[in-house]
Amino acid sequence: GGCSMKKIVLMLTGLMAMSQMAMAEPTANYDHEIMPIEDNLRIPNPWQEYSNLKAACQAADIKLQAPEEIFGGHQSVWRSVPGDRLVEIIYQDVKGQEIARVRKAKAIDDISGDYKQYANIEKLAVCKDIVIVEGDNRSFCTAIWHKNGYSYSITLQDGVSRQAIGAIVADIL
Repeated sequence: GGCSMKKIVLMLTGLMAMSQMAMAEPTANYDHEIMPIEDNLRIPNPWQEYSNLKAACQAADIKLQAPEEIFGGHQSVWRSVPGDRLVEIIYQDVKGQEIARVRKAKAIDDISGDYKQYANIEKLAVCKDIVIVEGDNRSFCTAIWHKNGYSYSITLQDGVSRQAIGAIVADIL
């Protein structure tokens, strides 16, 4: 009957959760926002904001070059995690809506903070770098690449073409 099917599905999802936990490396978790735990216990937000990119880069002891504008969003927020060599730029439109995030860290890791499971994962060659782009259908929301001991990521609110995301990758150093 219908019952046994439900049990199998529940068991499978339980197993999947377990295997994901087992696989998860103990890396720093640069999630987008503060995760609420219980009622009043909160993890402090590790990000520190700065008035410009230069200040954020100095604080993180890292150099980052990125376009002023990405897909209609302007550089609006510059931040880093003190003690971790990680810098992030948040691009926003005129209404203050987030368009994109660009990150660079002294690490070889997926630093994107994007945990969505995308249907489509492809490799893209940009200059001499191999870039992993992820998205759904022909629309890509995330790009991750590594260069000279640094990791880079771009995360977009709305997907764009492979060529469009590749063009932005080429402008980030």
